[in-house]
Amino acid sequence: RASTAGNWSGRFSRPSRWHRKSENSSGRLKRRVGFRVVYRRLLGESRLSEFPVAKPAVLVGTCAISGLLFVDLCDAIFGCGCVSLWSGAAEACNIHHAVLPHCPWCAHPGWGGAGAFFSVTVSQAAAVFWPAPINRGARIVLALAAFPVVGGGVGLIQGLIIGYWN
Repeated sequence: RASTAGNWSGRFSRPSRWHRKSENSSGRLKRRVGFRVVYRRLLGESRLSEFPVAKPAVLVGTCAISGLLFVDLCDAIFGCGCVSLWSGAAEACNIHHAVLPHCPWCAHPGWGGAGAFFSVTVSQAAAVFWPAPINRGARIVLALAAFPVVGGGVGLIQGLIIGYWN
């Protein structure tokens, strides 16, 4: 009985099957990383994005940037003459001319400009609050990319509806 009880060191002297599978060619043990850890590292999950204030702050910031550049997007889509807010905004817009066409966002601020800005804001909110493990930097990039993509798409649709380019 004493001989079987003292045989513990011999039983555990070599690596177990788990460790042998994890050894690399040099005999050192590799670090095993689970699927969830790799998935989170690839998507860039950060603990900072879990704060309750982080996502609303990202949305407010991206909407503020979109609001500042909205008149510039108007000119980029319609070529109407609008300039940045700090340079006169819609003072040189074609809505002040007697001849058509008139910029849909400036001529129809309710369904034109406000509708487009609302669409951009909703798409930015979807990018920021989407329930996926995406870090804050990626959410900011997605929200900022939604501004020209969605704004341009809505402006294109509105311009085609009223016949701006005819």
